[in-house]
Amino acid sequence: MKDQENQMKKVCGFYVNEMHFTTMILPYIRKEIEAKDELITILQKDMKVNVEEVLSRMNLNEVLQNKILNISWNKTNPIKYSKIKQIIEQTNGQAQNVTILINGDKEFITMVNQNIEKVIKDTSMQNLVTVINFYDVTKFENVTEITSLHDYILNTSGIRKIEEVFIKEDKKDA
Repeated sequence: MKDQENQMKKVCGFYVNEMHFTTMILPYIRKEIEAKDELITILQKDMKVNVEEVLSRMNLNEVLQNKILNISWNKTNPIKYSKIKQIIEQTNGQAQNVTILINGDKEFITMVNQNIEKVIKDTSMQNLVTVINFYDVTKFENVTEITSLHDYILNTSGIRKIEEVFIKEDKKDA
């Protein structure tokens, strides 16, 4: 069994409103579907209407559009340890990689992440779990605080290492 650090990849992303979130995430979702990876959404707010609106304006084939629409874009509430364990165990072994997309306020994201970490620790999870935490940048002032908790960031160019996107303070002096 892999250790927890090797099983979980932590990614963050930032958005200014729900429509921005939707347009940012859909290209990534498309790649996940093409790679046949498992995608789980845990959302504090319902995003279904936004996803439908953006998809209606995109030129995607019907099969891909339906796969995106079949993802649960509904509000996930409540999100307890037992619910997360059930969701993750259902995917264990079905796909090489599992991506959990979380969108909500800082407290919601923190609670969900704690439960995911507990589930991975308590189960014989063999999949690589990528947790993507999406934060509304208008709700807090310190992006550095959030990026320090993650190794990667998802932006319009895809998933990249934090240090490739942000210049750290100690590197400025060099």
